[in-house]
Amino acid sequence: MYLLDTDFIIASRFPQESAYRLAKTLAKEIYSTNDFLITELVLMEVATVISHKYSQIQAIQAVQTLQEAGRTILQLEADDWKNTWNFFNRQQKQKTSVVDCSNIVLAHKLNAKVVSFDHFYEQFGVAVDY
Repeated sequence: MYLLDTDFIIASRFPQESAYRLAKTLAKEIYSTNDFLITELVLMEVATVISHKYSQIQAIQAVQTLQEAGRTILQLEADDWKNTWNFFNRQQKQKTSVVDCSNIVLAHKLNAKVVSFDHFYEQFGVAVDY
């Protein structure tokens, strides 16, 4: 099981991204497994980042593509929110992302790996090897 992170999704869509080639290679492998999820928080972050970096139209198109692909968008349950905030509150580094913390909590819960180029996930044992 894979949880897709924002940077991976964006890198796999935009050739301007530095990780584009690697993301496309990983995407081909991961999408073929049909064993991946996107959280509602990641979906919102994808829209926000694309809107900021590229355009509002591309942000809308990206979210629609992800939704239309028939992928289940994982919604956080009450315990997931609680565990995410508890995990976030234990972090000491500035610029810690709540979305990343939620991915870690859910990766542990679902025994999943997070597909991301963010090294934050490595220290918690949930990063996908690439």
